[in-house]
Amino acid sequence: MAYNELKENLVSNLEKYKEKVKDNTDIQIDIIFVKKINHEYKASTFLARNEHISNTVADTIEYAISCSEKREYTDYDFEYSKDQTVEVLENLVVRNQEVIEGLFSLNPEKEVKIDEKTNLNSFDFLAIQLADNSGSLPKLFLYKKHLKEPAKYKSGKRFLITGEEEVELMKENVLVISSTLDALSFEENMYIFNRSTFNSIMDFTEYYIQVVDDKADDIKKSGLFSDADVFIENCKVDGRYLPRLTKIILEGGFDRVEKHKSKLKKIKKDYDLKLIFNSKGEINTEESPVNEVLNLLADHYVVSALTADKRVALGFEK
Repeated sequence: MAYNELKENLVSNLEKYKEKVKDNTDIQIDIIFVKKINHEYKASTFLARNEHISNTVADTIEYAISCSEKREYTDYDFEYSKDQTVEVLENLVVRNQEVIEGLFSLNPEKEVKIDEKTNLNSFDFLAIQLADNSGSLPKLFLYKKHLKEPAKYKSGKRFLITGEEEVELMKENVLVISSTLDALSFEENMYIFNRSTFNSIMDFTEYYIQVVDDKADDIKKSGLFSDADVFIENCKVDGRYLPRLTKIILEGGFDRVEKHKSKLKKIKKDYDLKLIFNSKGEINTEESPVNEVLNLLADHYVVSALTADKRVALGFEK
């Protein structure tokens, strides 16, 4: 399905959900607050009547509609973020999406409910599940970062103004749910409005590492590196390099370079690179800059059509 069709389909269904939420007809709203502990998710259920939360949920859906209408839809890019876009990713790729959505169907005996004793600052994000009881709409899942109480407020007192010169000391926990949105899941796709928060919620860096680990043996067998393990580890521990290596793997960068291995020394000379090769023609991973190796694998060394200058593609120098 083309992006224009995806956008039209999503917006149309969001509009229908918004009306059902506002009218409180044939709609079930479930909310969980989630904390991440060592890459595991622990959920607590937020119990509230629909009429108490419908305005916030409707505003959140309206935010998604507004962003969808104003922004361009584009593929999720593993290498760099695209401003003012809605990035689209297949749910099958987002491995923790299924884990999180499974938290809505926990055995009632294991369900943890939020109450007045709950430490609200312990949560990292919240997820909202919308289900159409009439069965005419697929389920919709909304994801957003949890707004924690600033640390500087913990030592202060909070007061509720009840009238002129009348205040009450507030001792209760205050739970804040914003009307903005970081990502939503609908049908087969994840729609991402805030990339960094989405990556955090879904622990998406783990997906990057899994892609690299799955390809590790092939990288070692490629004969491109004097020590492939060192190159892989250098990329895995650096937040700049891991997403780039993931994208290169998914786009077949290693296969491309392996086929044209004989050209590497000429590229080094033409582009004045600091790459070091050993006697076997392998890239010396101890002495060669990682960014240059990644640019090579990504085919980012180009010739300007205007000036015929040889240079790295703009935006990929680091």
